[in-house]
Amino acid sequence: MVSAEPAFRPQINFKRSIVSRIEQILFKAWMCILACLCLGGCAGLQYQVADPAASVNRTSFYIAAHPDDIELFMARNAWDEIEKNGAKVVFIVFSAGDDGNGDSPNGNCESFYHARELAHIDAVKFWAGLSNSKDVRVVEEKVPVQAHELSRQSIGEKVVFYNLRLPDGNVFGAGYESTKFQSIASLRSNKIDRIVSVDGALELNYGELIALVRGILVREAHGTAGAVQVNIQDEDGRLNPFDHADHIATAKTVVDALSEAPYACVKIARYAGYSNAFRPANLTTRERLLHIRTWATLNSTLVDCGQASTWEPRHNALLEKQYFRVEARDSVCNF
Repeated sequence: MVSAEPAFRPQINFKRSIVSRIEQILFKAWMCILACLCLGGCAGLQYQVADPAASVNRTSFYIAAHPDDIELFMARNAWDEIEKNGAKVVFIVFSAGDDGNGDSPNGNCESFYHARELAHIDAVKFWAGLSNSKDVRVVEEKVPVQAHELSRQSIGEKVVFYNLRLPDGNVFGAGYESTKFQSIASLRSNKIDRIVSVDGALELNYGELIALVRGILVREAHGTAGAVQVNIQDEDGRLNPFDHADHIATAKTVVDALSEAPYACVKIARYAGYSNAFRPANLTTRERLLHIRTWATLNSTLVDCGQASTWEPRHNALLEKQYFRVEARDSVCNF
């Protein structure tokens, strides 16, 4: 019985490894299909450009899969809230965005995912400077949330970061062999029972992940006057076709977390993702310059950490634009 197991496992890993490689090839094909679909109609979807409520007193959560998704797809609204200094802004990133590297040493900043986190934080520090803040230092502390100890980073009293560091799920959600084919999509669909963060700090089943999201919401929004809004990527494939599996799974997890009382009060803003590459720029001249500067700041940190720059046509095609829609719900929460 013992000798049979090693002979069986490599065959499974080999098959799943082949699937992972095929995903990389198919992604280019999907993007070609996406271009055809979007050129035919994506630009005309009923997405908003700016959020007129950005200056009100509220707690606004920007929840994304990877450390650069907020800068690419939600930047205009995020920096606007920080610059106006009215809302408390909380950034939650689900995946380490490790690209299958896990926690292995890589570059000048411990690991690839550390470099991406630092780049994300530096971009937000740039936004904090827009509000004429004289202190953009990042303070880190350990806080208890749902029986877990999380790292909470903050800039002043109104900008907060949580990085859950769950394994990157690859483009179509199959994960990577190096991180045991774990992904948020597989966890949500019950293909795996549990998921372990790349730094080993978290081990969660899907119910525990839902509870963790709710716990962060309550901790950061409790006792604050005004509304609560969550900003996620649009999980509706009809409006936001062929997006990254991590983007969709993260958004669906958040929607699941907000599906019942007392969390059903939370307003949800949904943002278009990769399909923006085929939509026209819709920001003002100042906003376009700020978006470009944000992406340059992020990439400067990546390069300083010894990582490859993502300042290239595939990512740059997503700049100078923001498309989102808002689901109107109860405006005031009482957590």
